[in-house]
Amino acid sequence: PDPPAGPAPAVPPTLAAPPPRADGPPGRRWIPADEYARLHGPAATAWSGPERIDAELRRSLLQFPARETPEAARTLVETLLAPHPRDKSLFIINGTLFATRRFLTTRKHESLAVMLYAAQGRSQPLPSVGFSVAVDATGGTRGNCNEDASVKVTTPTVVIAKRGGYGQCGVLIPNPYFGARVGSRNAGDLSLWEAEVEKLRAAAAARANRDGRVFWRGGCGNHERERVDKRSGDAIIPAGHCDAEKEDGNRARLLAASLTVSRPDLFDVKCSGLDPPKNFSCVEKTSRRGFDLGFDAAELAAARDAVLAEPSEATDATWVEPEDYAKYAAVLNLPGQISGGYSRNLNHLWAVGAVVVLWDTPIVEWYYPALEAGATHLVVDRASAADVVGVA
Repeated sequence: PDPPAGPAPAVPPTLAAPPPRADGPPGRRWIPADEYARLHGPAATAWSGPERIDAELRRSLLQFPARETPEAARTLVETLLAPHPRDKSLFIINGTLFATRRFLTTRKHESLAVMLYAAQGRSQPLPSVGFSVAVDATGGTRGNCNEDASVKVTTPTVVIAKRGGYGQCGVLIPNPYFGARVGSRNAGDLSLWEAEVEKLRAAAAARANRDGRVFWRGGCGNHERERVDKRSGDAIIPAGHCDAEKEDGNRARLLAASLTVSRPDLFDVKCSGLDPPKNFSCVEKTSRRGFDLGFDAAELAAARDAVLAEPSEATDATWVEPEDYAKYAAVLNLPGQISGGYSRNLNHLWAVGAVVVLWDTPIVEWYYPALEAGATHLVVDRASAADVVGVA
């Protein structure tokens, strides 16, 4: 179908490395905002939040060739129904959702189907479409999209996040965890999500006095274990190796936990389990697409030594319910532990009545174009966090 009306994209999609980031007030500089401005130009500053989301949706669709004839559409359907792609594809035909049983055996796929069904019940029937689905946390290789810019993708693919920024392949859609909370089998149920949000807002309204520190809880692990070939039993990657990109989430979590050791008056950022990365020989300040991630091997080593020297200061294995996040004046979101992609924990943070603090990364989700650093949230990294939080 034709895209909805809205501002046309200012420039075609590109995977070129971004220019150096412009300086700005601490807490207001943000990698995704810099990239959005580069992709859409100065006119985007006058757009509303929904217009900004719409413009990025339209731009991302340009990555896939239009099917303008019945023959071209038929070829696309045949491609999506081929033996391997069909178990990663979803069709909506005349308001009815179609997918293979194998597609629905994947939890995230099932939740996405539930969400689409729920969304359609709240509005007009969805248009007839077919697309591939990539539901991993990076927007990477599990669908037809690939973070390698040299790989040409022709099959329309939806993704729930992009670890490499807006220019990465795929059309952003909501992640399937807008439903009941983590651990429930009801992810994607929008009615349950509304009830969840109301519950969190009620908890927030009941908090007259809040702890002034920044709060976060989550796992702090590493990917340095030995990897073994399942057939031969031989080690294919030795223990203690340094992973260039998959470890980025754990590096960010390590740096954030070290803030609690150095400034416990400002931060209550602790790991539910502490086994941080120890090898930083492959660390670079920039990602594969040229974004400045703010990583420094010496700083990471110092953070590692600090948290391991004072593990009790950086660790708290107690489970914290989402309602209890409302005890704090600010809540932090960090990249995911498994692949350094998005973290679904952010879904709940917007509803607890606290200042949302995002760790500065290129990761984007579907609604990020409508966000404005300094207005909807604050942005920190290890170097800026104390100054940003201290004056917020």
